[in-house]
Formats: sequence, structure tokens, C-alpha cells
Amino acid sequence: LGLSIGVPVLFDLDAPMTSLVVVFSTIAARLIMLLGLIFYILNAVDLSRYGAYHLPRWSPRSGAPLRKIGRAAGSSLAVESASFASLSVFAGWIGPTALAAYTLLNNLVSLIFSLALAVAVVTSARVAAANAVANRVAARARFCAGLGLALFLMAGLGGAAFIYRDAFIRFSSADPAAIALAVPLVGLVSVLMLGDGGQAVAANSLRGLGDAWPATLIHLGCYLILMVGGGWLMSIPFERGVRGLLEATAIASFTVLIALSWRFFRLTRADTP
Repeated sequence: LGLSIGVPVLFDLDAPMTSLVVVFSTIAARLIMLLGLIFYILNAVDLSRYGAYHLPRWSPRSGAPLRKIGRAAGSSLAVESASFASLSVFAGWIGPTALAAYTLLNNLVSLIFSLALAVAVVTSARVAAANAVANRVAARARFCAGLGLALFLMAGLGGAAFIYRDAFIRFSSADPAAIALAVPLVGLVSVLMLGDGGQAVAANSLRGLGDAWPATLIHLGCYLILMVGGGWLMSIPFERGVRGLLEATAIASFTVLIALSWRFFRLTRADTP
């Protein structure tokens, strides 16, 4: 954030150069975070509290289970990111004001979603610990606790965003037309976040069970068909504009949440072999 704001102001950059600065500062920040986490994990002095007593010697086979989960999770992230990027393209087809308004609302989604993602990662680890000792009851209980916490946080933050919607949008933009279009849609974003935050917990919990690729396939089908296809249909042929894009996102997110939760409970039944 400091580089994205400070460099353009300090050097009086135009819009294209400012965009490049924002892109490269984001990449740099993510890279620093990645290297910092890797350094911390490899040099942590006490991992016993997390159930890890030593780091195993690396071999091509040692990381196979993690690579399986990583490939599936990365594919899900790619599908989800491409779907949201497609909606931004559709918003641009509608017009510059629609694109500006959708970008403001999408930034709000990303901000709130980051907290749900944190809950999802912790829930995944807790579910994996229960699954390691074949305790399906504990796995279900931890999934329900994580999902409940995520939904509670999404409801609270979404409610706060709705209450202070005018202040938030005006803080993020000075374009009167974009503000007028975005402010009435914050309520829809608040509802959408329940599904989006919940599906993140459900997907990561399935990966905690070792069930990696089915979640990716559910993401692929729902996001490409309901979110991308539905977003195009509702925003352009049905002329619902930015509202249509958000409605399609909400439908896809809740569908993914229901499908992933159903699969989790199916896999953790007491009679599952």
C-alpha cells in the first residue's frame, strides 16, 4: 500500500505508470510474505505444539500428498481468479462507470474474504488432525465450528460494510457516477460474502480430509457455468449490469458452499468405510 500510493505521488506518475507500480508492488509484497513464511517454517524453534516434531528429510516421494493437495488447491484458485477476472471484463463491456463500480465492490469482497480464508486454513489443519486418527465426529465438529465462525465474521463485517457503505465507497473513489452505482449494491455484497466465505471453509476442510480434486471439480463447474456464464447472461443480455454480476457470483458461491458441505458430511458419516 505504501509503495502503491507513495511512488506515484512522489514521482507524479500518470495512470498507466501508476498501474504498473501497483502491480509490481503487489508482486513484491506477496513474494516477501512467501519468503518470510518459508524462512519461519524452516527455522521454527518449537513445532511440537502443532504436532510436528521434526521436518522429514526431503525425497521425491515425501511430498507427494502435499503436492496432490497443492495442485488441486492451485487449480481451484486459478478457476476462481479467472472467473472474477471474467466478470471484470464483462463490467468493462458495459462501460467505464460499471467497471469502476464493480472494482470498488470487488475490492470490498476481497477485503472481507481474507478473514474467511484465514479461518478456512485453520479449520483445514484441525480437520486434518482429526482425520489422521480417523475421528469423524471430531472432524465434523471442527468443520461446523470453522464454518460457523466464518459465517459469523462474514455476517458481522458484511453488516458493518452495509451500515457504513456510503463512507466506505466514498473513501475508495471520488467518481460520483461510480459511487452512485456502487453504494446501493453493498447490501448484495454483504449477502454474497456468506456464501463466498463459507465455501472457502468447506473447500479447505475437504482438503484436510485428503479429498482434494472433487472440490476443484465443483469449483470448476459452478464458477465457470453459474458465475461466468450466468454473469454474462444476467449482466448483458438481461441488462442487469453490475447487479447481475453480483447476483451470479452469489448464486455460484452458495451453490459451491452447499455442494462442498454435502460432500464433507457424506465423507464423514459414521458408516463410511
